[in-house]
Amino acid sequence: MKKIIISSLLFLTQVGFAQNILLQHDNKAINFTKVTPATLQESVTLVIKSSDEKIKKITTVKTQTIANTLVAFDDLQYEITDLSMKLGLISSTYSDDAIRNMAYSESEKLSVYSSNLSLNEPLYKALKKFETSQKSKLSGAQKKFLSEAVISFEKNGMKLNSAQRKPLEALNKKLIELGNAFDKNIAESKDSLVFDANDLKGIDPETLLSWQRPNGKYVVVITGPNAITISENAANSTTRKKVYLHYKDRAYPQNIAVLDSLLYYRNAFAKTLGFSSYAAYALVDKMAEKPETVWSFENNLVTKITPLATQEVQTITNFKHEIDPNESPEFNAWDFGYYSKKMLTKNYQLNSDELKEYFEMNATLKGMFTVYESLLGIQIKPASNMPVWDAKVQTYEMWSEGHKIGSFYLDLFPRANKYTHFACFPISQYLKREANESLPQAALICNFPEGTTNTPSLLEHQNVVTLFHEFGHLVH
Repeated sequence: MKKIIISSLLFLTQVGFAQNILLQHDNKAINFTKVTPATLQESVTLVIKSSDEKIKKITTVKTQTIANTLVAFDDLQYEITDLSMKLGLISSTYSDDAIRNMAYSESEKLSVYSSNLSLNEPLYKALKKFETSQKSKLSGAQKKFLSEAVISFEKNGMKLNSAQRKPLEALNKKLIELGNAFDKNIAESKDSLVFDANDLKGIDPETLLSWQRPNGKYVVVITGPNAITISENAANSTTRKKVYLHYKDRAYPQNIAVLDSLLYYRNAFAKTLGFSSYAAYALVDKMAEKPETVWSFENNLVTKITPLATQEVQTITNFKHEIDPNESPEFNAWDFGYYSKKMLTKNYQLNSDELKEYFEMNATLKGMFTVYESLLGIQIKPASNMPVWDAKVQTYEMWSEGHKIGSFYLDLFPRANKYTHFACFPISQYLKREANESLPQAALICNFPEGTTNTPSLLEHQNVVTLFHEFGHLVH
């Protein structure tokens, strides 16, 4: 009877996986238009249930093999990580408050579950037993995978006794909650500033038109592209200062309390594990190994860079006094973009506004794809059958030697409640099990200047560097 019940539960879980659009691995495009709060809740419930079943099998098997222990543990991690990536994308991109908030909540739940796996003693003992008895039979890659898994368990508490480990679960949960709150507060920041026309001298007419309101005032929403536009072009130093400080202070003051708590609980977490600091905990399995190595590297850089940085700041300060003798004598952070751009134009005849005309977004994408295709022997093709979470998201497939090897999304422009920086978000990892193959998917989530009704999106040279950099992550 017990076997029948377990088999029935397993069957129901498999049916749930087949029906939930976030848990299917048939290489069909995810229908992001069909995601609902219920979809998100169900996906996490199913993955946790499936993971519990996998753990039970791994920890109770009588004769350990690569398939029922090492591969099974890899499948366990894959399933959790794969859904975590999808939840991360949804919480960072969806405009719908209910979906986005549920994605944050369910991501937090899954992260807590995943983090607490490192405190699962039967699972650790099963892997440790397998390492002791089977290590000589493993390939180099398998040995590395197993060794890193065991080290991760031990780093996160398995070297402690059960009483010493007891506080870690609550600390893990608190750290995940605080980390999510910090990111969410920044993403959902809705700060803006109101200016008169005189405050915005130097800003091009098309941009001004997009900021203008019926009462004649101009509303500048505090986003990355707007902050750069102001910092490089606004002649009024007070305007530059206001925008600079508001951009740097996004999610202030609420994130001050979050950050203070995060530092406190990170320190408590590290001390519970026996480390002198959170930095020592974070570095123990990294190349640097200890904070002293990092500080030595940093201080060495500071020693070498400071004379050059001082010289550069002095050069720009002198230029500031030359063209604006009535401005304050000190050089401020909000002066750098404006006077650097002016100096390039005056002293080096390099006009970045004219340079932007060579980097229209669509032309730049086409050129970038050509470079990567030539370097890597791949083909990048537009895809028309990939549902998206926003109408402006672009979709593509990547091919090699006549075979599709993956797909990706480009979400290039700012909008409310979206992730505010530039990053590659993995969506699905590559996985091959015998004849079955799941192809990778990823998305670039960016905040490039979108352009206006009459002007296309034109990129600064640094924008182009950022685009190539992030696309390199995506291809990798």
